[in-house]
Amino acid sequence: MDEAAWSRFQRKYYIPLPNETQREEIIHRKLCKLPHEDKKSDMKRMVKMSSGYSGRDIQTVVSESWITHVENFKDDFKRGILRPLPCVSSTHGFKKNKQFLY
Repeated sequence: MDEAAWSRFQRKYYIPLPNETQREEIIHRKLCKLPHEDKKSDMKRMVKMSSGYSGRDIQTVVSESWITHVENFKDDFKRGILRPLPCVSSTHGFKKNKQFLY
């Protein structure tokens, strides 16, 4: 947000970035709504890779990973075959999107 918009707020609140436990919870809550491969090692890797991300950034990366996954298998999806999202796809999403989020 630009400085002119910020100046209209009388109070400013600092909301810290989520810690490791909070990032894991955000990723878990987002993934539990989607069919995905549940691998604890991949989850830990995603938590580490999401260091410095806001909760919204994490949700965006997981959603984008799911959208990309569905696009890659759209023919199966049209036939009613829903492939689970490999956690590796989400891990790749964190690598790919880091440069665009900051």
